[in-house]
Amino acid sequence: MNEFLITLFTVFIAKLKTSGDDLIWLPPYVKKDRLKSSSLYLFAITAVVFLSWLTVFTATSLIPQKEYISLVGSIALILFSLFVIKKNDESTGPQQQAGHRNVLLISLIGSVDEFFLFSVLFSSGLYSLSSVILGTFLAGIVVILFSMGLNTIKIFVTYTEKVKPWIVVFFIGIATLAYSIYDIIQINSLSN
Repeated sequence: MNEFLITLFTVFIAKLKTSGDDLIWLPPYVKKDRLKSSSLYLFAITAVVFLSWLTVFTATSLIPQKEYISLVGSIALILFSLFVIKKNDESTGPQQQAGHRNVLLISLIGSVDEFFLFSVLFSSGLYSLSSVILGTFLAGIVVILFSMGLNTIKIFVTYTEKVKPWIVVFFIGIATLAYSIYDIIQINSLSN
């Protein structure tokens, strides 16, 4: 039981550490529809854990280095942002269903780097599927609670009402892309 609690705690902390960007894009969605957006967010981050576990136990040789996974994730976030821009230009206004879809897609795309983290945890043989899912789920609840708390801060709400969530996602993608390219250059320079 002690091992389970230790692995649960380490997963909880690791997930919180990698979810800082979620506190930037998630609050406006939680403000619009707390229950549905929160449920979709928790579903997406838990699905990434399950996909990571499935990958490790079916094809561990397919997992590339973390830097390349982050690179793919950042490019996907940028492309998704551009897709949202195009969709918003074509429609007269955002619909609630599109907002829910965005929460799900941003959560999945934004968790690509966590896919690698979870793959490493599962590959070690020390972490069970149940401890990683529970730790991730609990960390997700904390992120949602923080998002709800941020929505009570007047200056934050004023800021988020002026800035479209796709802009935040776009810049998170750009920052992650720059960081991933930097990591790849560093690794290649060390290997030469």
